[in-house]
Parts: sequence; C-alpha cells; structure tokens
Amino acid sequence: MIQTTHLQHLLSLIVSEDFMNSLSREQQEIIREAAATACAYAREQAQERVDNRIAICEGAGTTIVEVPDELVAEMRAASTDLYEEIRNAVGDDELYDMYTGK
Repeated sequence: MIQTTHLQHLLSLIVSEDFMNSLSREQQEIIREAAATACAYAREQAQERVDNRIAICEGAGTTIVEVPDELVAEMRAASTDLYEEIRNAVGDDELYDMYTGK
C-alpha cells in the first residue's frame, strides 16, 4: 500500500456571522477555544484510526510504502495547474489556503 497522505484531517465548525456577532467578545473567545480543542481532538482520533488501519494491513502482510518528500514535491509542482483550477472553483482564497496549508 502506498501511503500518500494526500488527504488531510478536516473538521469544519461553522456558525453564521450574525450568530457570532450576537455574542460578547468573551463568548466568541470561548467558542473559538472550544473549536480549536475539538479540532485537535478530532485530528488525534483520526490519526489513531489511520494508525490502527495501517497496523491491520501490516498484520495481514501488506507492505507500506511511504512516498519520499522529493517525489511529493515533484507531484505538487506537476499539479500546479490543477491547484489553480481548484482555487478558481472554490472562489475563496482563505478557504483554499486553509485546506492546502499554504
């Protein structure tokens, strides 16, 4: 199995701007801190599931092949046009940057 790690652990917590603006600054900060805690916990749990699945695969005799960083960089460079198409389709640079880690 080739471990590409091409999918990120995403967690979306969405509230309306009207709702957030109706809260006090203190309440807004509580929401932001709770969201950060929830995201961190969700990522940990997702990674544990991935690690568990990899262990199952290895236990069944599957060889795990990790993609070298150099190859990942080459793949990203080769897909620059696709990334721009996605950016244009999303239409929100901030959201795109969060997703792509830029």
